[in-house]
Amino acid sequence: MPSILAKLMLFLSSYIPLFVVVMTLNKFETKSVWIPFSILSIASFLSLVGFLKLASTMTKKIFEVKDTSFKDSESMSYLVSYIIPFMADFSSGQEMFKNIALGIVFLVIGTIYVKSGLIQINPILNLLGYHVHEIQNISDERFFLISKRKSILIGSKFHAVQITPNIILE
Repeated sequence: MPSILAKLMLFLSSYIPLFVVVMTLNKFETKSVWIPFSILSIASFLSLVGFLKLASTMTKKIFEVKDTSFKDSESMSYLVSYIIPFMADFSSGQEMFKNIALGIVFLVIGTIYVKSGLIQINPILNLLGYHVHEIQNISDERFFLISKRKSILIGSKFHAVQITPNIILE
């Protein structure tokens, strides 16, 4: 199962598009904005790719699908938080205070994301070709499945790595 650090990197990678928006709104002018966001974006993306590669080498279990539903739309609700930087005015000369406020918002969202196990809600995973399904196995356990497959058939069997108690990765 991923550590808190891995969950944090997965959270940060989900905000790469937001970091790019913030840098663009700042017109890449203020180093205190674009340098940390560039570093966070690159580091979290590389961490995500590394995590996916590591997970592919982990021991896999067989899952048999009793019921399934497609959950890619969950990422759309996550994008609502991308509105936050549009409320900031980076041109007023008080960018330090606005960056601190933005940092506090990210900290709160990140804490909720990491503690509530929302790893599967990650637009970057969608951009990398992964889809999210909610499945129920034949033991009536429910999981979020992160998979490259767009559809999962009832009755199908597949091998997956359990990365949290309720999230599996195919």
